[in-house]
Parts: sequence; structure tokens; C-alpha cells
Amino acid sequence: MKPGKIDSPEAFLAEMFSMPVTIDGREMTAREAYVRAIHARALAGDADSLVQLDQLRRACGADETVRAGYLVVPAALPLDEWERLAAEQQRPFRENPNGQRG
Repeated sequence: MKPGKIDSPEAFLAEMFSMPVTIDGREMTAREAYVRAIHARALAGDADSLVQLDQLRRACGADETVRAGYLVVPAALPLDEWERLAAEQQRPFRENPNGQRG
């Protein structure tokens, strides 16, 4: 960065984060190095870093992504029991192929 007047904190951070840095032989922007450092600390269990990482994700709109969920799988059944339950569940559609109820 050039010494001199700082126009605004936003301009200062934008200039600082765009500076190239080399870490372990890999060149990246200071912004990428900062995010990677927060990510590494969050993975190591640092609660403050986890909060920071979550705030960054929200600010970037990354929080709008589809989240993981749970798949509830029924218990295993013997084949004859499964066939009986399936037939019972599908009976209305077999009796009325259009799915209309009588």
C-alpha cells in the first residue's frame, strides 16, 4: 500500500485485501489468506472463528444454499410384510387408475 491519506476504512480494507501474498509457496490475495486462516481455525474448533466464518458466508449470500438434511429410512421388513404394506398403500390407485377417489 502507498503511504498517504486513507479515504475511508472500506477503501483501506479493499486495497489491503487485494494485495498479493505468498504463503507456503502459494500466491493468493490477502483476502483469500484471511478466509483460509479463519476456516482453518474454525475447523480446529475455535468458536469465534466459526462465528466469523458464518458471518462471511451470510454476507456473501452463501447461506442461501441448500442445507443438508436427514433421510429417515424405515426399519428392514421381511419381503412378505413389505409386499402386504405396499399393496395396502397402493390399493386406492389400483382400484382407480386415475387416482380419483370414489
